[in-house]
Amino acid sequence: MSSHLLRITLAACVAFSVAQPVAHAAETTLSAGVATALQQAQTALAGHKYDQAMSAVNKADAIKGNSEYDTYVIAQMRAAVASQTGNLAAATAAYDKLIASPRTTKAAKEQMLMSEATMAYKAGNYRSEERR
Repeated sequence: MSSHLLRITLAACVAFSVAQPVAHAAETTLSAGVATALQQAQTALAGHKYDQAMSAVNKADAIKGNSEYDTYVIAQMRAAVASQTGNLAAATAAYDKLIASPRTTKAAKEQMLMSEATMAYKAGNYRSEERR
């Protein structure tokens, strides 16, 4: 699988997980500061400005008083950006947060695990996913 195809596959997995119905019916509205920062991240990611995208994600994460939903959506965006840049450590950490969340559906969790394994394999980091 080519690097480009892998990125498309990973982006599709992240998009699928974002589009899934929320398994946890609590709060589903982002705080204003987080929404603004993540919109900037999404715009930068669409423009292939990965450093700017991750900077905006970090800005959202640094906002004090983030709700559980804010933290969840920040992890989704971090996974998307990290996957696009091939940052295995950041993507895996973000996917692990999402997998642990009750908001993530079982099907999305399975896709995230597969994405983690695929990224680790492509990076030659075979031991990374042996812990699963």
